[in-house]
Amino acid sequence: MTKMLNPDDNIIYIGNVSIECTEDDLYKLFSRFGQIKQIKIFYQIYQNFKYSIGYAFIQFFSKESFQLCIENRLFLSFNKNLLHVHEIKPITKFDYCIFVFFSEYKTTREKIMDFFSNIRPVDVTIRSGVTYDHLGFAIVEFPAQDIREMAVSLAEDSPFQVVLPSVSLVELWASDFNENNISFKPLPLEIYNDDIYHKFMDLEVVHCSTPYRVNSYLASAYSSRIKQLLLSNTLLNRVETILNIDGPFELIQNVLLGQTIEIIPENAMFIFFMAADLGMESLLNDASGHIYSRMTPELAMSIFRDLETIEIPDGPHIRFMAENIDKMRSMKEFLQAPTQLISSVLYHKKLKTHSPEAFCEWLIGFVNQNREDRNRLLQHILVQSLPRTIAINMVMDTSLNINLIRNPLLEFLKRGVEAEKEDDFEVIRCHYEKGNENQGIFATLCKRCNGNPQDFGLVEITCNSNVSNIIEPQENEYWATPDMPNSWVMFDFKNYEIIPTSYTLKSFVADVKLPYMISWRLDGSRDGSKWITLDERRNTTSTADGNKQWRTWKIEKRIRCRFIKLTQIDKNGSGNFCMFLHGIEFFGSLPNQSEDIKYEPGREWSGIFAFITRCEQGNPVEKKKIAITTSCDPKYLMEEKWKGCWRSPKQEFSWVKIDMKAMRIDLRSYSLRWHSGPGYIQSWAVEVSNDDKKWETVDVRRFRREYNEPRKSVTWECSNPFADPVRYIKFTMIDKSQQSEHIFWLSNIELFGDLLRPQ
Repeated sequence: MTKMLNPDDNIIYIGNVSIECTEDDLYKLFSRFGQIKQIKIFYQIYQNFKYSIGYAFIQFFSKESFQLCIENRLFLSFNKNLLHVHEIKPITKFDYCIFVFFSEYKTTREKIMDFFSNIRPVDVTIRSGVTYDHLGFAIVEFPAQDIREMAVSLAEDSPFQVVLPSVSLVELWASDFNENNISFKPLPLEIYNDDIYHKFMDLEVVHCSTPYRVNSYLASAYSSRIKQLLLSNTLLNRVETILNIDGPFELIQNVLLGQTIEIIPENAMFIFFMAADLGMESLLNDASGHIYSRMTPELAMSIFRDLETIEIPDGPHIRFMAENIDKMRSMKEFLQAPTQLISSVLYHKKLKTHSPEAFCEWLIGFVNQNREDRNRLLQHILVQSLPRTIAINMVMDTSLNINLIRNPLLEFLKRGVEAEKEDDFEVIRCHYEKGNENQGIFATLCKRCNGNPQDFGLVEITCNSNVSNIIEPQENEYWATPDMPNSWVMFDFKNYEIIPTSYTLKSFVADVKLPYMISWRLDGSRDGSKWITLDERRNTTSTADGNKQWRTWKIEKRIRCRFIKLTQIDKNGSGNFCMFLHGIEFFGSLPNQSEDIKYEPGREWSGIFAFITRCEQGNPVEKKKIAITTSCDPKYLMEEKWKGCWRSPKQEFSWVKIDMKAMRIDLRSYSLRWHSGPGYIQSWAVEVSNDDKKWETVDVRRFRREYNEPRKSVTWECSNPFADPVRYIKFTMIDKSQQSEHIFWLSNIELFGDLLRPQ
């Protein structure tokens, strides 16, 4: 079945999908947000085998389900891999990639990199290794499409088989989708031969007066109820279902015979009821996804009524009612339900209320209406959420048996803050071990993200950067990178897309003789992925015009750009790779604003940045209307394999600050890695905070000499660790470097302790 989808049809796109993840796995994970219409994992088919390329899409039936998924996307994971959930189609890099298939078991990422080393591969990702029935699969990325074509020729007569990604994979076309069916396969059990198998075909399961012959050995393994009945009566040869609900019982018979069945929306409800009836836990769990995805308060109560004769303390209906307790407690039918049902809902670990205080007040009032029957519900009261006066009055109420709230009261007093830590967060232990220094918190997050955590909104690293000053010509400061080849600065104009016609560069300051750029390239892009060269200069004599400190250059190509990147493509005038930039300005048109800003001699700084600054009444970078990123962005400090380094401006008390966003860290130790340039750090302080206002110092080091070797990494214990998990960590240089400068150089930060991730 082939169908093209409307991009507005409640579709999410998923990246970082592991090779072993299936459509069934994604269905089970995402059905919590609502009913799913269809799912597709994108595959490259080669020699009749499907290889996942790491992307998928899911379409929901409703906008509400789509929105709920987007709101809760940050920590969705499969097999410890954090999934990248996009509300709009992501731009892939597959048009710069080749797919490589190999048959040698010992093939490694380094071996593939080495084979293509002469044409400069950007990255190699091995998606799967070689197995007995299929080849290994890797994705190799190159800096340009023409180089990718060279890679195809190079791979001829080599141990590698190369395929170019199809357009449908490059563009992630949502076609040839799979309906949201789940294949359920019972756990395989070994039966030695056919004679033994037929020997155990001695049990009938009767449903709606119709007998179905099953294998008693397999049935007792898959059904807890049948197992219990057979253990209590070894001569039993007939079991009747409790629920008389019409449906295709042949599917249940097939499972009890060890066969695979398809769970689809049309049969999911029946399968769920029969799995609950017979105690088939695995089948119950797989069918629950379909049920939960279309759950409503009315349906939840209907399922409860149908299951009233069966003891089932949990299920999609119980979970739904727990997650929507605020709705349920205003529903008359729920309030009239047996206390046992209400207790199972309140006890559920997914219980969620928008106002714990209001929930507690409702529960007290509800119990008081019928204390004899409902007193036991008080064990579910959220004592810590009660106003002090209400909590005291409840405890002092002589008509209340205090033992009824003994457990929540003791739990609250005993655990305090720890209850919140363990209940609301997954605790990931990332403690420092000598010889295992690359297993810290950032390394763990990078591995689970398969990328930089800041790119996925999990962490944000900021610093006292002056890069925003390069769009303000009146600022008498410069911005510089460390001595790194191919240093760059990129501008994201966001809503202020431009069609540039010329640009002005100022690469040194009058009273500070700094090395100026002599070779650079200016690239433009609409999406930040596919780039077109706008201008390139090599070996220019100066970036200054006459006695002035700047020069304006024309751009011949006319393309609309959201992103513009300036890259220094060779050494500067002093023979090193440091990129010094004092100012930059663009001229051209802004289509969204219907403005055309032409260059006029003598008005080199009255261009597009000046226009946007007037519109926003201040620096547009600081107001987040334009973004500037660089090749030495502090976010790369989280990546252990980063070959570059971060450099602060020449300012006292330069700092790097880490915001863990929704996560928290119980920080015990940390490591800092110096780069290979001048002036290693000698004195620094480490502070932590939960509000970015009140800071507590956890470590101070003064006049240390450990960083006297290039790229040396040293791990330090926090001398005064903070008692509670924290959101913010800040590293501040508190004295001059070894070269008596106030420049903070770093190439890596790692943190060790407990990482608390929201569940």
